[in-house]
Amino acid sequence: MQEQFLVLREQVKALASLQKSPNLYAAAGTTAVDRDNRAREISEFYIDTGLGNDKTTYIVGLFGTGRLYINELILLNIGERARYFRDGIRLHPGPTSMIYSGHAIMRYMSRGQSIPAIMRRILEAMRSGFADVLFIYRHPLDSLLTNWVYWRTYARDDMGTVVSDAYKRTDDLCADVERNFSEFMAFAQGDPNLFAAEPGPRFLSFQESVEETELHLQAATLTLRLEDFMIDPFKEFSKIVEVMSVHVNFEPC
Repeated sequence: MQEQFLVLREQVKALASLQKSPNLYAAAGTTAVDRDNRAREISEFYIDTGLGNDKTTYIVGLFGTGRLYINELILLNIGERARYFRDGIRLHPGPTSMIYSGHAIMRYMSRGQSIPAIMRRILEAMRSGFADVLFIYRHPLDSLLTNWVYWRTYARDDMGTVVSDAYKRTDDLCADVERNFSEFMAFAQGDPNLFAAEPGPRFLSFQESVEETELHLQAATLTLRLEDFMIDPFKEFSKIVEVMSVHVNFEPC
């Protein structure tokens, strides 16, 4: 793990910029508050539980894999269908126009993520032909760093913090990991003592996260690697448009 971290130190300098980069078609400077307000505005009162030509779409990602970035792209770029977006997971007995986004796992119990029984129901809907699953993932060590920062600040301040808000420079993050490497390793190993004072299950270990990712990659309708959006966001977003069968008129930036 120590050697992997040394390699990651260089990788994270490139990956960290993703959290600060502008969206595919959004104006630069859009904040998390802006995204939340927009989601509420365009989705208010729209619940579609009837049959139609659409399939229910589930945007699924493990904790710390870039799901919110994908949420924002979808909210800003799929026109009328965005009214049916919900940040949360709900099950339906048939196809709908709804778009649900959330954390869900397939094998282990984990803090902050929907239980395996929920994911099994989603996959049953997919296999029955009335739902699609879009799985978002990223470099597993990058997710590990993201989750470690979030949960250690949550335990300390009762509010989790993303990497770009917690550290001004990537070197500051790397230095903090080096100073607290034993805690970082305990988190990577899923040590339940790290959150003994908090109710609920422990967070996934690094190995469990890798296993969960592999299971999702095998099962999903479409898999999307967050780093690929850094290379060609238009190409990657076009895959989402195709699976969801939404008709959007846009030009690549």
